[in-house]
Amino acid sequence: MDLLAPSARALGELWEADRCDFVDVTVGLWRLHEVMRECGLNSGVEIDIPGKNHSALFSPMPGEQHNFGTLMVEEVFANAGWQTEVLLEPQRHELIHLLAERPFDLVGLTVSCNCPSAILTDLITAIRSVSKNSKVRVLIGGPRINAEPSLALGVGADGTAEDARSALALAERLVAGSQPVISSVP
Repeated sequence: MDLLAPSARALGELWEADRCDFVDVTVGLWRLHEVMRECGLNSGVEIDIPGKNHSALFSPMPGEQHNFGTLMVEEVFANAGWQTEVLLEPQRHELIHLLAERPFDLVGLTVSCNCPSAILTDLITAIRSVSKNSKVRVLIGGPRINAEPSLALGVGADGTAEDARSALALAERLVAGSQPVISSVP
């Protein structure tokens, strides 16, 4: 699992440098998805921890089509015993509607593209105002946020982490009632 994110990143860099075409990238991502599923299925981890019934919704920013990072984060949380759900290509209204219907403890958004901070702020404000859980926590991550981690608190998120495992550790603290933090990575 530790190699999947760097592999996807390298594939993206090859695409941006025009060293891979659409077919190469599509096949590469398809294979990375397969490896991720195999890792998840073969992990054999069954966690039965009292009080560990946290729920999380993961989604790329509405309108984005890059969802590999979202799937990786969801896989890590699911393997840790969280009840998870993932939206792969949501529209804003779909995301907001689901949050109004179900009391998720955490919402994780991945931001891959250059998105104006006002749009992020507006979405996070909407998430908090409609959420069926008045204590919902919001984490944001992805390439855009990793490039500027301070943006997370500036747009109203509870924090960010540079990878899925760090996000899990941060989410555990946030849902347990700790204060917002930019990152669990020094």
